[in-house]
Amino acid sequence: MTSFKAYAGFLACLTVSFLNGVSFADDRQLVNREASRTTLRSLLAATRAIESYAIDHNFWPRIEGPADAAEHLTIYLYGESLVDGWGTSLSIESSTNGYKIVSAGADLELSATHGTGPRQRWEDDIVVKDGELTQWHSRAIAHYRVYPRECQETEQSMTIIAASLELYRAVYGDYPTSQFIDELAVTLSPSFAGDLPQQDAWGGVFSLRSTPRSWSIVSNGNDGTADSSRSDERRLLPRDDIVLTSRSGDFSLTCDHDRHY
Repeated sequence: MTSFKAYAGFLACLTVSFLNGVSFADDRQLVNREASRTTLRSLLAATRAIESYAIDHNFWPRIEGPADAAEHLTIYLYGESLVDGWGTSLSIESSTNGYKIVSAGADLELSATHGTGPRQRWEDDIVVKDGELTQWHSRAIAHYRVYPRECQETEQSMTIIAASLELYRAVYGDYPTSQFIDELAVTLSPSFAGDLPQQDAWGGVFSLRSTPRSWSIVSNGNDGTADSSRSDERRLLPRDDIVLTSRSGDFSLTCDHDRHY
């Protein structure tokens, strides 16, 4: 007959074994999450290097292996590594038509095919195509709000422009026709705007399109690059355009979110 003490001892051993298993699983999750985030930073460095090459040469580099990547991208990496968080070199394929950067993930083996969207398994590849994440580990990415003073100042200036356009329409029934902010300033001054803002907080000139029925105002943000067409969920390169349109009556894009990894 099994004694109570022996049974209690068995339960204690079983409990300790279970808790150790949970602890090991949690530790593995933390290790893979950090490795995946490190990989995203490496992918970002590689993406920036390829895009910088394209700026200098007007086309993407031709890369078919590690030697080509080292030759074309080293000066644009500024010391960053082309190795993922699991210690495996990134796979980079690039031509004048586009590029693809892949991390093999936790299993260290590249998949023959790739899907789109987030993945739950750490073993799945992480893929960047032409500057956008097409496959990634959902548990590695978080978002946090960033709302610098420059964003607030720029949105205030854009709101002033919008209010001046609406005042013009209230008087004449239509918006003025204009493709340039300086041209619009002449049209609206002095009756509808005293000193119409023409630049964002970073010194960039606002992009404007105004027709009798609608208008749109765009700031290219801190980087000065028109990147509003880049998807929000999959973007890897920063997108910080600010867009205000008459259609929505509100900001359809703001720079109040950034990707964190």
